[in-house]
Amino acid sequence: MEKEDLPISVIITNHERKKYVRDAITSVKTSADKAGINVEIILVMDYHDEDIENFASERNVIVIFRPEIELGIKLKAGIERARGKYLCFLDDDDMFHPEKIGEIYRVMNDSGISFYHNAIKEIGEDDTYFSIDFQKVEDGCEKKFDIMKMENSMVGEILRERSDWYLSSMAISSEIAKKYSPIVGKCVKSLDKVIFLIGIAEGKSIVIS
Repeated sequence: MEKEDLPISVIITNHERKKYVRDAITSVKTSADKAGINVEIILVMDYHDEDIENFASERNVIVIFRPEIELGIKLKAGIERARGKYLCFLDDDDMFHPEKIGEIYRVMNDSGISFYHNAIKEIGEDDTYFSIDFQKVEDGCEKKFDIMKMENSMVGEILRERSDWYLSSMAISSEIAKKYSPIVGKCVKSLDKVIFLIGIAEGKSIVIS
């Protein structure tokens, strides 16, 4: 498969949590199928589990084993393995909305978009949804920021939207992510902020949805 035929790679990081990882994988497959878009799923784990690995293999998920528990090392391994033009990230206890892959492709296929951040909802154990309204953007709306014309007021607005928070809400240009993957691999905390800063390091525009 050529890279141009693979627009999106999703990197799922898994640290000793087995309870939700199948749901995470299934949610990505569901979202990709709904959008009709080719998606590469990469699962980076720090333990071996035959059932999970078989579940992933049956769904054409690439499984990478890294014994280190540090998130940065897992993300670096996923970033360097990924072939997609855009990268999405997903924690093992999170899920993608069925519309997410389609939205990622629609927004980031716009030339110059290097970073994308979407709102989230918390799901309880009983499948009850709770809105987490850090973002001020109304449903269905997007804000686009021209990084090349960054002003102090724009920095404040971007940070108020919490676009530097929550890795599972982020998508980034693969080209930029791969360039800075050695830095990612050295980080042990605040990886969401690191990915955000990488996304605006050399990009032209970012979108908050």
